[in-house]
Amino acid sequence: MKLESIALYEYYAPLSIPFVTSLRRVSELEGIIVRMETDSGIAGYGEAAPTAAITGETKASICGAIALSIAPALTGISLDSFEGAMHSLNKSIAHNTAAKAAVCAALYDIRAKSLNVPLHLLLGGSGEPIETDITVSVGTIEDMANQSLSALNKGYKSLKIKMGGDPALDAQRAIACYKAAPGLEYRIDANMAWTVKGTLLAVELMEKAGMPISLVEQPVQADDLKGLKFIRDRISAAVLADESCFSAKDAIRILDDQAADMINIKLAKCGGIYEAIKIAAICEEYGAQAMVGSMMEGAIACSAAAIFASSCSAVSMADIDAPLLLREDPVIGGCGFIGPLVTMPRGNGIGAQMPALAKEITSIALN
Repeated sequence: MKLESIALYEYYAPLSIPFVTSLRRVSELEGIIVRMETDSGIAGYGEAAPTAAITGETKASICGAIALSIAPALTGISLDSFEGAMHSLNKSIAHNTAAKAAVCAALYDIRAKSLNVPLHLLLGGSGEPIETDITVSVGTIEDMANQSLSALNKGYKSLKIKMGGDPALDAQRAIACYKAAPGLEYRIDANMAWTVKGTLLAVELMEKAGMPISLVEQPVQADDLKGLKFIRDRISAAVLADESCFSAKDAIRILDDQAADMINIKLAKCGGIYEAIKIAAICEEYGAQAMVGSMMEGAIACSAAAIFASSCSAVSMADIDAPLLLREDPVIGGCGFIGPLVTMPRGNGIGAQMPALAKEITSIALN
């Protein structure tokens, strides 16, 4: 079985409210869908989202990487040797991890469909639902409290509270979320916006207010592992490395240095399911837990992430809520995103189809 064509499509979907972090503000999801078809007529789907502030990728760079580097590298490759196909994908171009993740998901989709099984079964998952947190975007204290109350009323058990960069003000924001929605799990995510000193101050203020914090995610810059370890050694909450970890090698370095308790695995950061499996195995070897997260991606990418998360014993948390932030999800099929529960697809592979409103960007024949 060989690939016959790769087509790229784009679609847009407005969010219910803007998604705001210390790194960016997003009002509309921009998805790039990869559709790959084999010479046996099997179509596989993947999705990438431009997240320049984190992966360095734009819509143009994602499309360029796939059309100019990845597609030629996969031309003539037999998908019956799946390991060989993954090797060709990962060697096709440096970095460009979201582009690789989309193609990787499409290849896994094809693989599972060729075997007539859902992808979660191919990866070893049970098919049971997983539970995601919901993001509270940066805003005024009142606005963030209202977002938290809304999440409580919708049945969410965990909040991912985004921070804006001023530790004292951020602590007030988090405390307001806690008071508006008591009894939940509170995950604090600064997206690299704090200093070491600022992190310790913010955590101290939250704890003095009686707020239980389960984890603090990437409080300092990605390359500041010494700072991350300094924080980990001085707070009771778990420290989660996100932007610091793009690969299995990064995970080994972080865990060797004891810089974090947990690793946030995102397919768009590591290049897809294939590398994510390696990172999860490293976490298990070190006795560390993992979270599976997502970018501001649509249901195809988030389904791939959720399916992967459901199959790994090292994964204890999920932050895969982007489809829940949309006014309306245009993607057909895939995982079910119903409040905090993410259910596995019923069909084979990832189980998702092309959104009706998606527009073709380019089509590449692989022969």
